[in-house]
Amino acid sequence: MIVISNTHTPHKISNSLLINQQTKNKSKWEQYIASEKLLIEESLVTIKSENSSEFGRLINENHILLRDVLEIVPHEIDIMVTEARKIDGVLASRMTGCGFGGSTISLIKAEVINTFVEQMSEIYEFETDVKNSFYIANIGDEVFKLYELE
Repeated sequence: MIVISNTHTPHKISNSLLINQQTKNKSKWEQYIASEKLLIEESLVTIKSENSSEFGRLINENHILLRDVLEIVPHEIDIMVTEARKIDGVLASRMTGCGFGGSTISLIKAEVINTFVEQMSEIYEFETDVKNSFYIANIGDEVFKLYELE
């Protein structure tokens, strides 16, 4: 299952400021792009082999790159990702979008949906005094067939 959690955190930067940051921190962006390319290549292999645990690890690695290399993950998002990963049955969680606010996306086992939503709602509201919302999607076999479209 895929769960998207909207943190209701406003984006703290405009696209023009993001482009400015890319220009100033060119070496960080180059490091990110090189690392991201490897993650994508590894992800294609794990999707083809239907190895959801390894795919989850790669999604988590992507979040670490966004947080530690690009430094575009706000505190509220990192709370959600960090706490989500502590719940049994969560395979992965990361920021989604261009950074500096927004949502998280988590890959979780279907049997922990209710636990996930309850715990994440409580934790996030306690930490931020803001209620978040959740959008749940089921993953079908079609997701694993996307690579065949090439």
